[in-house]
Amino acid sequence: MISKILIWYIVLQGFAVAGFPLTFRWLHKLPSRGYAAVKVVGLLLSGVVFWWGGILQLWDNNNAATLTAMGIVFAIGVWGMRGHWHQIKGWWRENRGFILTTELLFLGMLVLWSLVRASQPDLQTAGGEKWMEITFLNAVLRSPQLPPQDPWLSGYAISYYYLGYILLGMLTRLAAIPATSAFNLGSAAWFAMSACVAYNIVYDLLIKRDAVRPLLAPLLLLLTGNGEGFLEVLHAQGKLSSAFWTWLGIGKLSFAPQPPFTSIPRRFFWWWQASRTIRDCVPWYLPWEACPAANQTIELIDEFPAFSFILGDMHPHVLGLPFVLLAILLALNVYRSGSRQIEGEKPGLNPGAPDFRGSVRTLFARFSPLAGYAVILGALGFINTWDFPIYWAVIVGSMILAKDAQRDPSLRSLWETGWSLVPEAFVLGVLSIVFYFPFWFALRSQAGGILPNLFNATRLRQFVVMFLPLIIPVAGVVVGAARAARVKWHAAVKLGIGLMVGIALLGLVAGFTTLYPYLMMIVRGESIQGYTLTPDQVLLAVKDRVTTPWTGLLLACGVASGVLTLLQRKGAQPDAGRKRHEGDTEKAEKPWIFPLLLTLIGLLLTLAPEFVYLKDVFLARMNTIFKFYFQAWVLWSVAGAWQLASWIHPRSPHTKRQAHSVLALLSVVFIVIGLVYTVLA
Repeated sequence: MISKILIWYIVLQGFAVAGFPLTFRWLHKLPSRGYAAVKVVGLLLSGVVFWWGGILQLWDNNNAATLTAMGIVFAIGVWGMRGHWHQIKGWWRENRGFILTTELLFLGMLVLWSLVRASQPDLQTAGGEKWMEITFLNAVLRSPQLPPQDPWLSGYAISYYYLGYILLGMLTRLAAIPATSAFNLGSAAWFAMSACVAYNIVYDLLIKRDAVRPLLAPLLLLLTGNGEGFLEVLHAQGKLSSAFWTWLGIGKLSFAPQPPFTSIPRRFFWWWQASRTIRDCVPWYLPWEACPAANQTIELIDEFPAFSFILGDMHPHVLGLPFVLLAILLALNVYRSGSRQIEGEKPGLNPGAPDFRGSVRTLFARFSPLAGYAVILGALGFINTWDFPIYWAVIVGSMILAKDAQRDPSLRSLWETGWSLVPEAFVLGVLSIVFYFPFWFALRSQAGGILPNLFNATRLRQFVVMFLPLIIPVAGVVVGAARAARVKWHAAVKLGIGLMVGIALLGLVAGFTTLYPYLMMIVRGESIQGYTLTPDQVLLAVKDRVTTPWTGLLLACGVASGVLTLLQRKGAQPDAGRKRHEGDTEKAEKPWIFPLLLTLIGLLLTLAPEFVYLKDVFLARMNTIFKFYFQAWVLWSVAGAWQLASWIHPRSPHTKRQAHSVLALLSVVFIVIGLVYTVLA
């Protein structure tokens, strides 16, 4: 086993070498130069080049092609570094602790999760999809050419988002180890790469950087579970009343504890329940509180990274994790591009690109920097399609804030800035698809449009259990930014209520043509979303829906507060990165703007399923909750880690340090509660 881990580590370092020059030059706005992401950049871009070469029949599906692709990526980086090699010396001197910590973090996480997977290496499943995933991996390894052959339909290519399996297949073939071992080592590699990129993001977000506090990012992202594991312990010990467990309504925890009681959970696959914390009720069985005990709930999926890695699936949402974190890092680079330039550097992606003589040169200068970002964004769609629109929004939001930072903030200013960037946003989206058009052309999706969420609202108590370790830091980002921008709390509440009412009215008006057939189906006694309902049952379900708005209302107020904060941020400037300019202060730089953007998008992701969901074969919001909540955890863990790191800075003013210490202590308590799940599972 040790030899396989060592070989795997060496192969990954080879991709790091391929990606270092390009990453160093591309992410020049970041103090770290994106060093912790070099393996991710090298692997992803080599995979894209490898795939395109195979699609164009330039080479076969073998190691020679993989090494050629790595060489092309390395050569592009070397070409881009012309005239900038001398910067490495100063960068090393300023970031030596970060670089060494990154390498230790990667090695430690790789070894840690390799040992975890080695303790349970079988492909037996607890309801996951390992059989399908290793079948895709073997299809990639055994196909003589690309695209890989469909293992179920002879003569056809895979019709699925399979780039993640291409990347894993490249590693497997170079390491010359069996697919069964590579499957588990791949989980460890993705775990380690995700930890490093998350660490990198928080390192670059901190004004007063050090190598230790950013370690909170991988802790929150990967090692911390939700609050369900702690509840499992209490339930196993027979604690709390049966009324409490019924009220909580989380799957098997809904039933009163039964002897014999144990100190830790012993129920078969008890750890699976943490990924099914959010429960919906079938519309004909109300009130809601009676549904769980009667087994009349609709199972939803609310995975978080710790669960996914413990389960051991290499599903697209796991395969995409280090690359969505790379997209966040790129968005931070975009945001920093709106600041004053570091002396001696040329502009990166600058939404306000200068004019050149001739319309062709002007258009090229304006849109060509988008190509690199489109390669990464498009790859997200190829790895896990749901991620593409989410991180397109993150990067476009960064572009808007970067350009608007040079103006006095107002609704009109933000609107004008956003409108002026519509061409860039459109081109970015189009290029992201065009660069991977063979994949999109062949893909056959089961998605069938967007449907209204007619019957079920997320229960606030279950939402709190789901996101317990992140709640205080994320709330700290929203409240702290609002206080800094002098946003009145009652204004945020009013706007939040207005947002809820507005969405409801919009649904009634714009969705009448959608709802009318539903009403006619009810009158005829036909089924809706798989359920046969009477008019009385529908009225009862709608009443329950309207009288439990609390989760949506809190999320809407958070969205309202974030929007008002961005509108009233009083001329905040992005941090210039490596060098501080005379007269700059921490207060003036407003370091909370980018974490607030991540938090705001996470709020929107969790708010959306309260009203709509994507139609699929399950005819419920199961997958919408799954995909949106998972990415909300990713965004909130990064923003929350930054907030927690800011609270524990030892040089804060005394009065603030006391309040921050209390908040940090409460956060630590909830994080420890979340770690109960990870340790026991």
